[in-house]
Amino acid sequence: MAVDLMVVPHQAGTTKASVRAARLAPHEKLTARIASGLEPALVDHAVVIIAALEPDDGRSADLRVAGPAALLAAEAIKISERLERADTQPDRLREKDALDAFRILQAVDTAGLVEGFASHGVDHYAAAVTAEALEVYRTGSSTAEGRIAQLAAAAAHGDPTVAPSFAALVRELLNAL
Repeated sequence: MAVDLMVVPHQAGTTKASVRAARLAPHEKLTARIASGLEPALVDHAVVIIAALEPDDGRSADLRVAGPAALLAAEAIKISERLERADTQPDRLREKDALDAFRILQAVDTAGLVEGFASHGVDHYAAAVTAEALEVYRTGSSTAEGRIAQLAAAAAHGDPTVAPSFAALVRELLNAL
């Protein structure tokens, strides 16, 4: 199984904006990629037991997994970056990313998301990314006509309930914050 190692910019060992690979001595420079938007996961996570997929394989590992609010923030940053580059790199824009955000909003109660977003305030990197992510949702999915809400609807094969539901959940979250 392949695993992508991702590093937030302030831990990447380089300040060059054009560099994609983290500098993590003594490792090779292609060991980990730099990815903005993951900062909230450094403070908003829980230990989860991950078991082997095969029923007869008893292996498991305790791993830190990002909380729902951190995942929602990361999705917003990823979608925003891809929307900014949609004219020059249209193949990078994935409707599925918006649908993933919608599914998180559906699956997690608003109070739990509010609690998660509040926890991001303990770290200034996480707080800054969270503020940016919430603005992305406010501008791109707080109405059914918003670009992100429309991407989610397209990923759901044009289901007419997705965009308005996405917008309603985003407004509920923003109002609760």
